[in-house]
Amino acid sequence: MDFRIAKKFLRILKISGRATSRILMIIWVVVWVFSGWSVIWKEAKAQGLSVRVGSFAKITTTGTQTISGLGFQPKAIIFFWSRNTTNATAAAPRSQGIGFTDCTNQRAVAVAEDDNAGTSNAGRYRTENNVIVILSNGNPTVGSRATFTSCNADGFTINWAASEARADIINYIAIGGPDVTNVRAGTFTLAPATGIQNITGVGFQPNFIMFLWGFTETLNSLATGLEIGMGLADYNNNQGSILNCVRDNEASNATKYSQQRTDNVILLSTTACAQDALAAFFGFTADGFRLNVSDAPAANTPIFYLAIRGGSHAVGNFLQPTATGIQTISGLGFQPNLVLLFSHNKTAAVITLAVPSTFSIGAAISTTSRAAVWGQSRNVDPSNAAVYTDNTKVIIMRTLSGIGGTGTINAQADFNGFTIDGFQLNWTTVDATQRQIIYWAFGPSPTFNQSAYRFFNNLDSTNVGTPLANQNTAATLTSAGQAFRLRMLIHIGSGKLIVSGQSFKLQFSQQGADNLCDTAFSGETYADVTTSTVIAYNDNPTPADGTALTANVNDPTHGTDTIVNQTYEELNNFTNSVSAINSGQDGKWDFSLKDNGAPANTIYCFRIVKADGTLLDQYSVIPQITTAAAPAITCTLSATSTSFSSLSPSEVSTSSPDITITITSSGGFQINVKDAGNGTNPGLYKSTSPTYLILSSDATLSAGADGYGIQATTTNTSISINPKYNKSGNNVGGLSLTDVVLATSSVAVSNATINIKHKASVSFLAPAGSYQDTITYTCSSL
Repeated sequence: MDFRIAKKFLRILKISGRATSRILMIIWVVVWVFSGWSVIWKEAKAQGLSVRVGSFAKITTTGTQTISGLGFQPKAIIFFWSRNTTNATAAAPRSQGIGFTDCTNQRAVAVAEDDNAGTSNAGRYRTENNVIVILSNGNPTVGSRATFTSCNADGFTINWAASEARADIINYIAIGGPDVTNVRAGTFTLAPATGIQNITGVGFQPNFIMFLWGFTETLNSLATGLEIGMGLADYNNNQGSILNCVRDNEASNATKYSQQRTDNVILLSTTACAQDALAAFFGFTADGFRLNVSDAPAANTPIFYLAIRGGSHAVGNFLQPTATGIQTISGLGFQPNLVLLFSHNKTAAVITLAVPSTFSIGAAISTTSRAAVWGQSRNVDPSNAAVYTDNTKVIIMRTLSGIGGTGTINAQADFNGFTIDGFQLNWTTVDATQRQIIYWAFGPSPTFNQSAYRFFNNLDSTNVGTPLANQNTAATLTSAGQAFRLRMLIHIGSGKLIVSGQSFKLQFSQQGADNLCDTAFSGETYADVTTSTVIAYNDNPTPADGTALTANVNDPTHGTDTIVNQTYEELNNFTNSVSAINSGQDGKWDFSLKDNGAPANTIYCFRIVKADGTLLDQYSVIPQITTAAAPAITCTLSATSTSFSSLSPSEVSTSSPDITITITSSGGFQINVKDAGNGTNPGLYKSTSPTYLILSSDATLSAGADGYGIQATTTNTSISINPKYNKSGNNVGGLSLTDVVLATSSVAVSNATINIKHKASVSFLAPAGSYQDTITYTCSSL
């Protein structure tokens, strides 16, 4: 039976061919003001680190004594004292000591030797139950001792469990502020073995440590023989130590030694004042520290320590000048807030135990807040031992010449102030001997400012290509998927960033609704840059992540600051693994990035944060980059309708005319096809009763069977046709109610054509009538 179905036609109603984009012009103005930076950073320091050096007279009875007026709540306190009630005077016998607390635990060592004794009479005392112990004589006898009670909002409280009726002067260094994150006062045992000793249990990784010791005597016991030592070490393994020893019950009064070294942090002697141990500082660990013991002690020896995490630290040494006036100690890499000094009153060449036994210690935070103590046991018979206290000086170096403390001030200095890179002393008295002085300078933790940036073209190298824009100027990519480089500076304000001292990560965000990449991050939602984000890290074949970058003449700068080159980065996190960055300098990092499928013509902002997500202290600039505009694309159809005229069950029909899509694109593009069908399924649809659908599917059409689909071909080798539709003969690709890719190209084309054939076949069961379909071809740029 032969019949015809009239008016079978295809309407192509929707043509989408031009992708539009908007161009956003941003004028970014950055004004640098270079005057007054030291003032800004000085203020920042005061907010992060609080320190106070002061003195008070002990009460003359037992009981509680509260010291207030510090202006902050301490987290650690160091005490140093002599048995002396009058400032700027000498006193006999020699009695001095050092103690410290973390506001919970406390440690102290005290020593004494009698003056004008025919046979030496010297003793010591060490404790974990008191923070201050004052020995009355060399027997020894504990005259006064104070237990630490509490750190208060404005000071601290101690309790005198024993107290002579004397108002002895006690000096203290109080330390607090948010920069100080951890403090621990503790005890460890120096084992009788050479080599590396790993000390754990501190509970955190310190960046400064102070050691204090007597000898092997039982805690809280009176021991004969004077021995006291102190050592300091910082995160760069700089160290210094001092030891004083006096042999007890010696008729000649001859064995009275001191020792000072800058290559060891612990020096021990026997009660006969022979060298017993040498230990060098070997670095901090996650839970403590390590020592390298070159001369092992004869027995297990307890050592007190005060470990601090936070702030900037420098342990070093210098020589007393031979002329009065200002002496500047520089090269610290930061501006300190506190300096502590000590000396054995000898030249740097004297590193072994040598007469006499002398210990000077002092500290300062300003020209009006300083204190110093000096003590000496002279190798003469009868004994000559005394102390001297002066809270108008930061260091005193004397020589005894007679009983009762009679002697000569060889050299003394007042504190003159801090500099951007160190501190100054004002020497009011000097002689011709250049005595070695060891110092600990303590300043705030580093502050961070995202200070400058510049975008570059990518190179497969630790160097960069040509600039994409001027410094601190937004840039625009030129193609989708483009790789690029971002070099950024972080300015170190107060403090010093030690090697690998802070871990950072790079974040990005699409620009917010306010159309600004602003330093307040208003409207932006930042996320970490990864290898899969739309702005992603780019893995260049040659350079490895974390490799030292290669400087480029076009690199960003920050005023006249020194730029410290760091690393090339392909992944988060990153740190300053190449070198330390001093206060006032800028670290530079190089980020290898790419457009990883980000929308066209979209602005992205960048910022650096700490690895835990904490913001930097300041953001002077926010880099921004715009992805490439979508390629200009034009698609035209040769006709907007095509007709099968009539269909017969005896043949496979092709509509006329074929449809030709002509494409001109400045970049890659994609053409999708979508069918309307009957709204439920794709195909040629008769909408009048009786309704009927000639279903569209992938098929080889044959006469007498329902079928419907399209074929697509092109002669342009730059265009790839979806194999589903790249058919010939009676083979067709089925249509879908949703978009299906018809063709793609990754490159620009001009007047390229794609030919579309629409083919159908019909069964004998199909009712006569008018069938129609709407097909939408959509062109879009990539």
